Amino acid sequence: MHGNSYNTGAYPYSGPLGIDPVIRSRSINVFGGLVTTLMFDSQGRIMCISGNVVGFRLLLPNADSLETLAETRLPKRASSIEFF
Repeated sequence: MHGNSYNTGAYPYSGPLGIDPVIRSRSINVFGGLVTTLMFDSQGRIMCISGNVVGFRLLLPNADSLETLAETRLPKRASSIEFF
């Protein structure tokens, strides 16, 4: 999620360039928030953790359309419960 202890999100190296890359984006949080972590499972499917003021969800999006195929709510963290 963050590349260093200052949480800048900046990295000292370039990302993958590919050949004629296409960039797609999609809004998936109704009440704001963001996708904090992207990862791939052992079958090559993309997964992400999405968070907003309501909580965090683990999502399985379609790699082409970015439509959510499956999701599960993650348990609230103790720090979130203390905050509210």
